[in-house]
Amino acid sequence: MICDRCVYIPSLKKFVVEVGGFAICNYCGESGSTCDEETLISYVRDRFVDSYSPVDNLSSYDYYMCMESGADEPRAVEFWEPLSDTYELAHPEFIEVLLEALSPEFGSENFYLDDGSYQNNSFEVSWADFEWGVLHNQRFFNSSAKNFLNSLFDFSCNNDVLMPEVLLRITSSEHLYRARKADGSKTLKDIEENPISELGPTPSSLASNQRMTPRGIAAMYCARDRQTCLSELRPLAGDIMVSGAFTPIAHMDFLDLTKLESMSKPSLHPFDPGFTTANNAHHFLKKLVTKMSKPNIKKDELAYLATQVVFEYLRGRFGSQVAGLAFPSVQTGLIGQNVVIFPENCVIETELHAGSHNKIPTLKFVESSIKVHAIKAVTTISEDFHGTMDYRVSFNL
Repeated sequence: MICDRCVYIPSLKKFVVEVGGFAICNYCGESGSTCDEETLISYVRDRFVDSYSPVDNLSSYDYYMCMESGADEPRAVEFWEPLSDTYELAHPEFIEVLLEALSPEFGSENFYLDDGSYQNNSFEVSWADFEWGVLHNQRFFNSSAKNFLNSLFDFSCNNDVLMPEVLLRITSSEHLYRARKADGSKTLKDIEENPISELGPTPSSLASNQRMTPRGIAAMYCARDRQTCLSELRPLAGDIMVSGAFTPIAHMDFLDLTKLESMSKPSLHPFDPGFTTANNAHHFLKKLVTKMSKPNIKKDELAYLATQVVFEYLRGRFGSQVAGLAFPSVQTGLIGQNVVIFPENCVIETELHAGSHNKIPTLKFVESSIKVHAIKAVTTISEDFHGTMDYRVSFNL
């Protein structure tokens, strides 16, 4: 028997207390909450299997970095290292019993800590399956897609209520910017005379395929500053752009995808239950934010399908709590921030709303906010690497 005082990791202590009873410990000789060694050995084994994977499971690139290149990460370890050397799990005499029990199963392999930072991230694999499923298998009412998205976003809420830490509030004193290219003097005149219809939400009949919305669904994409707004449209030198500002009539809350990434960072010990799943989700969310922010350069109608499904999922699950999503601007090196407002919240205040029973306005146009921009030049900012290997290491490719 071993007592909770002779195990040193909180999750292991909790396990001993929950499954054990009152007895004398074989290691310290004191009476207390104890469980038999075989039960604890089995539990520690399961935690090891959850958090440590054989190096053969690594991608070919990560395997090369681990076993042949001499890189620090991924680090190959023998099974006994995390159990007896890296972490102080329990009484030294119990550790000897533990190693003897697990040696026949694990003694001949090398392992690595699966913290989600490598190419075989389980959520990355599930995302690939999710993309294939909505593209080629079942696009609508896809239960497996919903289950995957639930597993990814459940941590952001408590009883289906979003946690305050993942929310961004934009008040009525802040501006949201919209812009468009002016093809000629007629466009300039139209915008000047009717900025709400020209810069406001696109009519559903004219809504094109966007990163988060398919053709025919008119969400409202805005930027939180004017320069980001212009950058998102990727103008060319010589183009004439026109921008204007809208502001919430009351405050508007947004689910901030960047905060999702930072909030998902787990503070779990490798021998805590759920360590690998939580860390894989955290590392994948970094990539998901980029996937949902990145424009479709090739203009492929189906390229946005997976991110559009994510948008509809978040809209359906959290649409009563937030007005839309906030995400970083790829065009500004993730410095600027964009928002996409759910279609049901894209209601602009006009004179027609006064005294009517139409939908309650959520936004209003800021008078005298129109600016015309003559694009003089477009600059390119790059990060340079010393060869393909340097690039691959930097981006874990």
